[in-house]
Amino acid sequence: MDKKTIFERLEYQNKIWKIGLYDYLYNSVYSMRFAIANYYVQQFFKQAKILDVGAGSGTLLGYLNNVTTEYYYNDISEYALNIFKNSKIYANNKSKIKIIFGNINDIDLDIEVDVIISLGVVKYLYDKNTFLLLFEKKLKKNGIMLLETTEACDGFSYYCKDLPNPIHSVKYELLNNSEFDSSKTRIINVYRKESDN
Repeated sequence: MDKKTIFERLEYQNKIWKIGLYDYLYNSVYSMRFAIANYYVQQFFKQAKILDVGAGSGTLLGYLNNVTTEYYYNDISEYALNIFKNSKIYANNKSKIKIIFGNINDIDLDIEVDVIISLGVVKYLYDKNTFLLLFEKKLKKNGIMLLETTEACDGFSYYCKDLPNPIHSVKYELLNNSEFDSSKTRIINVYRKESDN
């Protein structure tokens, strides 16, 4: 793919992580996204292979650790990957972690997973088929995909219009003094890949 958004350009992602522009993600108000993801995964699975798309610092694994049998970490930034590799959650779970370093559109897995999660990534891609292809080719039957975007930029209508209707949709507000006013309202859609039976 020739066109790449800032999210998909390695040099920009490294710079953003290095200078701390993603530090706001460590703010406690952002823990809501991980708690919602955890709730839905645990509703469907006792044990699961999970693909975390745009995983950043790998925070999600800390929430899903007890249900995760294999955790596939994907990000394009080596700085984000280094933060993850220097974390306690990584040190304590190396045996179940698989690193898929690189562009989201180049994810190459030779297995299907039970869960695909992508939080805060949907609105930053050029290729509108990214999540549809992941859903069709990398998600097991009866698996779930959780995608989060902002209300101000409804990525679902563009990036996810060919996915089945979500089985759940959760809207939540970030009630803090964040400068990102247009991003305060978040939506997480949960999609399920039905079995053929």
